[in-house]
Amino acid sequence: MGEAGTRPAGISLSRALDVPPGLAYDPIREAIAAIDSVHGDGDLVPIRVTLRSFSQREGRFRIDPTNGTPDSIEVVTAARPRLAVLHEIGHFLDYAGIGSANRFASETSSLMRPWRDAVRNSRAFSDLALMRRTGVAPVHSPGEESQLGAVDLPYVQYLLKYNELWARSYVQFIALRSRDRLLRTDLDARRLRPDGMVYVPRFWDDEDYEPVERMVETLFRRLKWIT
Repeated sequence: MGEAGTRPAGISLSRALDVPPGLAYDPIREAIAAIDSVHGDGDLVPIRVTLRSFSQREGRFRIDPTNGTPDSIEVVTAARPRLAVLHEIGHFLDYAGIGSANRFASETSSLMRPWRDAVRNSRAFSDLALMRRTGVAPVHSPGEESQLGAVDLPYVQYLLKYNELWARSYVQFIALRSRDRLLRTDLDARRLRPDGMVYVPRFWDDEDYEPVERMVETLFRRLKWIT
């Protein structure tokens, strides 16, 4: 079950995902089970999930270039596969399950306007936006004089895209609401601030995430994915 007072409704997401057998896919199945414990969904087109050994990305949601329909999800084995598959499933739901089919609802759908507002009002978003404007950010060095370091501007711009913000907020929603220990451990590892380095907030601190979390829940209630 998800948060107290909520339970999944609709069709289980696992019915739309073709996951091969084998031990290598156990983390993928565990992440999907966590989703099923939090929310259902609507009538999605089934797609396959595959593992890849090498890639510059941790995962990828593929769209068929011939007709614009969802094709597959790929996850890199060297990544944190549980978070990676949640991220790509977030893209899948954004593209095929919310608002108009075969379009990222996070970018323009009125259904997701409250979520966009909550994200823009978050501290993590403000920090990313400041990095984009200035090209620098504080280096995390506790007890030392504050210094600034250069940021990877193309990467920051990528993180500020609505479909990427949605996928990361979806990962965090499932990690928190499922109460899955491994997902929470992986999430916390992504939020560590390493000494001597610029911290780029891909995820939200718990308090900063609360308004975003409420808007994800409100959206899922409206879609009848949770009750």
